[in-house]
This record gives sequence, structure tokens and C-alpha cells, in this order.
Amino acid sequence: QKHLLSIAFLFLFFFCLTLCIPEAVQAADTPVSITYCKVSSNGKKVTVKAKVKQKNSSHGKKLYLLAVDSQTSEKKAVKATPLASKTNKKGNLSFKVKYKENMLFQKFAIAYKTKGKYKIVSNTFYITNPEVFATYKGSGPKTSSKKGLQPEDLDEALELRTQHAVINRTVNSLLTTNCTNTVPYQYRGKTYYFNADMLDYNDAQVKAYNKAGTRVSIILLLPNSSNSETDAMRYKGSSYAKYSSFNISSKKGCRTFEALMSYLAKRYGTKENYVAGWILGNEVNNPYEWNYGGNKSLTSYMEQYSRAFHICYNAVRSVSKKSNVYISLDYNWNCDPDNSGKRYFTTKATLDEFYRQVNLRGKVPFHIAYHAYPQGLIDPVFWDDSLATNSTASTFITFRNLNVLTNYVKKNFGKNYTIMLSEQSFNSTKGEAVQAAAYA
Repeated sequence: QKHLLSIAFLFLFFFCLTLCIPEAVQAADTPVSITYCKVSSNGKKVTVKAKVKQKNSSHGKKLYLLAVDSQTSEKKAVKATPLASKTNKKGNLSFKVKYKENMLFQKFAIAYKTKGKYKIVSNTFYITNPEVFATYKGSGPKTSSKKGLQPEDLDEALELRTQHAVINRTVNSLLTTNCTNTVPYQYRGKTYYFNADMLDYNDAQVKAYNKAGTRVSIILLLPNSSNSETDAMRYKGSSYAKYSSFNISSKKGCRTFEALMSYLAKRYGTKENYVAGWILGNEVNNPYEWNYGGNKSLTSYMEQYSRAFHICYNAVRSVSKKSNVYISLDYNWNCDPDNSGKRYFTTKATLDEFYRQVNLRGKVPFHIAYHAYPQGLIDPVFWDDSLATNSTASTFITFRNLNVLTNYVKKNFGKNYTIMLSEQSFNSTKGEAVQAAAYA
């Protein structure tokens, strides 16, 4: 529907949520629950804490701590080299092991040994304080307003004194050998190739914005089109979707995504070349059109997305201590456009399931990139949106009832979550005066 919109301006407002609410994370429905996974302040040790709810004699005398790659199945017995072991008994377990570089993107698990393999009996958990390794500890440009734009022209954006710039970047234009000049990047024994000219173009933009005091956020998009370097990360099977979610269910797809995020985080995590925000995907609650996820249930879809989010988060924050990572959501708060429960998900259900899943694997302060379009999309008069009510049961959340979103996040998530209004526009269908009034 968005091709109907004639206005490309994009205003960003940041709502800092300051109400501190205790956060309750649903415990894993597993015999053992991991509750803590952090690196020591010197970066040399990892401490993992878990709770055995009830001793199970069929698990043997010992329980083992594993660190496995993100694509590893948790339902099947796996081949692995345990990091440590503890006596199998009810109560609390605590492991302290030497940190290794690959652990940044691996998931930790508790398992028992069976027939030479290991069966995972806990939730899996990622390191939650990657900031320990950050080489840049600053926060980038200091802004004086909420004024933002999705710019098409650098000079025009700077002339307008834009304080926040959101830039779309397609992954297949960055990670590719289909170009004249490439930059090689070694990651876990494999060489990946980035488009040198595109990176230079990006660098010039980001540095110019930084110098002008503008904060930059990048939307990472994976187009639904074939590219040998990015195909392993793409969900296939849709001829309609514009973009794919990041598929890390295979070894190749997972390693490629790790390499992508590792490289981009390092390149754009310096004072001069600083990206303040990374938005993973586009309108994640719409896997039919804008973030295709392989036609999965909401639970399975969010399970995969949350794993990719942890990888993205750990890559970014391990380089730049204060950069943020966002989930993208649209205005369909309690609306499933075709009522099938498969092609689309409501924003509220998606946000709730993402919160549960991402925290189940390690509580981190994710952020929200929200698209607050008017109820009718092409009708700029949002102040009469009848389906945008002052209730969590509202069909839509538009500019008329933004307080519903901010209050919901405050109450249910807490103070460490912010909302960026990262995409919206007001059409000129009712004249430029009404359009201007909407922006004002």
C-alpha cells in the first residue's frame, strides 16, 4: 500500500521512557533455566548461572555447559566439547570459563551426555554485556531537536538542519562480488567480500552527518532477490515479499550474518564514522510483504528473529558501547489485515512475543522503530482516526494515540526502552494546507 504515498519525508521523534517498572521475563519451560551470562570486566572470563528446577536421574550424574553456534538445533542431541561440568542436583549452578572470541555470537546451554552426544535441557542464553569489549565508548553527535528525515540528498538534509537521519541499506549491495572493487574480510576461516565503492559512499554520508551534528540510523534490508553472497541468509518461497527476514537457521546463513554484522559494526563504530542506531529489518510484524519469514507461526518466526537480533546486538555493542539496535513495527496494533494469523501478525502480539523470546535468551534493552501512519494511510487527517483509541485494545496506534504505545512500553517493559518514530508521512490528498497542519 505504501507505493500510494507521495511524500517521502520521515520525521523521527524519540520518546525516552523514564518510568522504572520491574521487568518480569517468562521462565523457560525446561528442566534447567539459565538466568545469567556475562563477561568479566577484563573480558577474560564468562560466568553462566542456572537453576535446576528438579533433579532428573535420567540425565546422569553430571550436567555440562556448552557454547554452540546459533543455528544449532536445541531439540536434537549435538556433538560438542563441554566447557565445564557440575554435579546434577536440584538448585543453583554457576560456571566460570575462559572467554573465547567465537562466544560473542554463540548461545550457551546446559546439557546431559547421552550416547557420546549432548542433549540440551535448558533455555539457550547469549552474552548480555558485550559492551565490555567496546572500543568506542562515546555516544556520537549531541542533538538539539527531534527533527529527522529519511534523506535522499545529503546537502538538502543538512540545509534543513536535520538532527536525525535514517538511511536504508540493502545487504546485497554491500556484501557482493558483483562490483569492480571489493574489500576482503576474514571471518572464522572464510573470506567475505564487500563492495568497496558502496562502503566509501556510505562512509562519506555518515561522516558528513556526524560532522554536522546529525545522528545516523541504518535500516538493514535483505531484498527478496537472488545474490550468491546473501542467499543463505534469505528465506525463499515468496514471489510477493519485498524483503526477507535474516535466516540464521543454517550454518552458512548464520556465519554470513555474523560476518556481515561484525564487519559493519567495526566500520561504523568510531567517533568519526558513527552509526547511532541499527534497525533490523522492516515492519517485522508483516512477514508477508516486508520481512518474509518462511510462512512460520509467530512463535517460530520470533524465535529466529530474536536469535538474529542477539547477534546484531552483540556485534554492535561489542564495538560501540552506546549504539542502539531496534525492531521495526508498523501501526497495526491490534489489526491482522487479512485475519489469517499466518501472513500478518498484529504489532502488539509481535512486540509481546519478541520481548518474551529475546529476554528468554538474555535480557538486553532493545529499542522500537515505529511507523505511525494515519489510519487511512493516504488520508493525512490523523486527528479523526476512529480506530485509534486511547486503549490498549485500539485497532491502530497513529499520531492520535501515541500515548497508548509509550504507556504500554513503560508499564510492561520498563525504563531502558525507547521508541523512534522512524517512518511516517502525510499525503497531500486534502491539499497542502492540511498536509502542513499534519506535520506541524
